[in-house]
Order: sequence, then structure tokens, then C-alpha cells
Amino acid sequence: MSDALASSFREHLGIRLEGIAQDLQKTGYSALVLVSGGQYFYFRDDQPAPYRANAHFLHFCPLEGPGHLLLLRPEKKPLLATFSPDDFWYEPQRIGDAFWTEGFKIVECSSRKRQISEIAKRLPKGRAAAIGESGAVAEALGLAQNPPALLTRLDWRRAIKTAYEVECISEANRLGAAGHIAAEGAFQDGGSELDIHRTFLAAVGGLEADLPYPTIVGLNEKGAVLHYEGKRADVRNGKSLLIDAGARVRGYASDITRTFAGGAADGRFCSLITAMEGAQQALCEGVTAGRPWAELHHEAHLSLSGVLKDENVINLSSEDAVASGLSRVFFPHGLGHFLGIQVHDVGGHLADPDGRRAPPPKAHPMLRSTRTLEPGHVLTVEPGSTSSRCSSPGGGTGRSRGATPSTGRQSTPLAPYGGVRIEDNVLVTDTGPRNLTREHLP
Repeated sequence: MSDALASSFREHLGIRLEGIAQDLQKTGYSALVLVSGGQYFYFRDDQPAPYRANAHFLHFCPLEGPGHLLLLRPEKKPLLATFSPDDFWYEPQRIGDAFWTEGFKIVECSSRKRQISEIAKRLPKGRAAAIGESGAVAEALGLAQNPPALLTRLDWRRAIKTAYEVECISEANRLGAAGHIAAEGAFQDGGSELDIHRTFLAAVGGLEADLPYPTIVGLNEKGAVLHYEGKRADVRNGKSLLIDAGARVRGYASDITRTFAGGAADGRFCSLITAMEGAQQALCEGVTAGRPWAELHHEAHLSLSGVLKDENVINLSSEDAVASGLSRVFFPHGLGHFLGIQVHDVGGHLADPDGRRAPPPKAHPMLRSTRTLEPGHVLTVEPGSTSSRCSSPGGGTGRSRGATPSTGRQSTPLAPYGGVRIEDNVLVTDTGPRNLTREHLP
């Protein structure tokens, strides 16, 4: 691994350790133990579910795998007590000389008892806390389990990405872009949803469990289902494809959506994709420091309504479509969300690091962030139109508050195409937005 990556992680870890020292002091704790998490087994089965580490653990240490413990103390090198039990069933996890190891004192342990002992003899005096799903660790060490005040501060800090984190998200976008390019090719070749999914996996070079979230691969009308989980093998030669899929690099995610028209698609649907692309790119340019995210979300509704009016899907003005609630019929979800170790990263509804809440407005309860944008924030920008709702009862009529109905002739031809959604991952900087997706996927 390159010296540049090691240097970048070293800087990242220094920033995070400085932050946790401040948070421990502020909340009255002397130390923090992060628990990577345990393996979950299906009910009455010895088969485990795919493992996903505690995101707060990964924020400090990019070591995957269950059972690890990380002790953080102000002005001390972090202690990583790894868990590698003596077991003839599975290959033991070996860390080796990874790019991040110099930042930690590492003790390899074959039992939980040994881990607890190694942590216990290094705990400073005073109250200490543990964060993670396992209450057994906190109980064994006499620690406060998941104290809300400390969790809130960790959530708040995770919204501001370090240079290392941005590099990881950018690399995840590069991988995800390769997957999307390959997936479009499979679609244009007449592939099924299952074919397209498998093509994406092959292009990113991973297993399904390695992805940050299950791929959404919807042909035709299935593009209307926001979190469509099917992978139909018997539907081919689609008129449209909506694919929402990303990749993970060192624990960090990309979250990318594209909509494609097939060769037999109606020209009006192709025109809608082009118009939505222009609107989405304009919104990406608005991801600037000092701007409230809720304000940009409102702008997205106005912009989307203008697109639908121009494309003869509705006959209301942008302002009337938003005021009547019609825009929410076509665009029911939020404009986007924080992105990082978790796809829907934490802290979006916090007003400050002390935990004061900033809930979404009543008109837009699905809005995942109400923060004012700051340099270091990474968010998705994903406006969309669910076209199949045009033909649902009242869906394209605009009858709220006495609005004039739109004709079925205008909207119905778009229903078989499901919807249009385009999503990029955008970094807020001091000098403007940096589109991490478009650097790899035009």
C-alpha cells in the first residue's frame, strides 16, 4: 500500500483522536471502548448473516471482522485488541503490515477473556464508556453502555469528512462508476435484471456482501419502486433501466443512481431523462457551504415541477405544483443524505453537537438532513420522478387545493417506464461543490 495512503490515514486518525479527546472531556468520560460487533446467526441456525462492523469502530480503525475491541484514551496510542480465536473451522484473520497499523498498539487475542484483561489493565481512573451492540463488554469492564451524549457527539463529527475519508469515497465512486458503465452495456444488450446485477458485481470486483447496500435494478415499471429488491431473470430487452448501486472502499460507500432508455423507448421518456439530468446537475452546483439543506430540497421540488411542466406531464406552474403537494406525488423522497461509512450516514437531524434536534419539516418528513452545509460534508443529490404515479388515482391530476387536472393523455405514456432518478455524491468545499461521481462517471 502506498506511503501516501498511510500518511493520509495518519492525518485522519490524528484528527479523530483529537476530536474524541475533546468529546470525552465534554461528556465526563476518561476513556472509550469501541466494540466492532458480533456475528449474528439466523434463528435456530448455525449459518451467520453477512457481517457489518460498527461504523463508529470503522471510523477510527478500518479493520473488518467481528469481536475486535478498540480502547481510546486522551494522549495515548489507541489499543486494538483483536479477536482471532483458535478454531479449525475458519481461516484466522491476519492483519499483517497494513497501511494503518502504525497508529495502534495491537494485541492479538484468542479469547474474549484475554481482550477484557488487556483493556482492563489500561483503563484510566474515572468513568469510561463503551459503544457498540454488545452489552457484555461494558458489563465486564464496568463501563457506561452507549451513553447518548457521547454518541451524539460522535455522530455530529462524522458529518465532516477528512481528506482520507474523501479519498475513500472517491475511490468507491470510481469502482461504482465501472459497475454502472458495465451495467448499462448489459441493459443495452437486452439483459435481464439478474444479468445486469451480476454484470455490476463483476465490474466492481466484489461479492454481494461487499456492497454498501443491495443493488436496485429495475427494468420498465419497476423503476417506480424506490427500494426495489427483485432481480427478474425472465424480463429482457427493457425499455428503461433504473439502477441504484454503489461500492465500498476501506469501509466507505458510494451511492450512485442512473436511468437509461432502451432503443424502443418513447421519445418523451428520453426527453424527460435529459431534462432531469440538467436539473440534477444544477442542484449539484448548489451544494455550497452555508446553505441549509432543506432550502436546496425545496429548490429541487420547484426544479422538478418545472421539468414535469415543460415535458407536459403536469399542467401546473412550479409554484402551484409545490404548494398543492403535487410535486410530492412525483418526488416523495428527500433530495439526498449524508454519505460515509454508512450509506445513510448519521447526524443529519442534529442541530448541534450537544444533541439538540432539527427534525425535517412536516411537508417533507423523509428529508434525511436538515443541517446547514459545511466544508467536509459529503451528500447524495438524487432528485427523481416516479412516472408510474402519473396513472395512479389522482397522481397526475393536481386536484389538491382546486388545481386544474392534467390530462391522462399527457402522463400515461410515461407510466410503463417506472421513473427517472439520477444521483451523484457531492463534497462541500471552501471553494464550491466537488462532484465525486462525475469525476468518474459522466
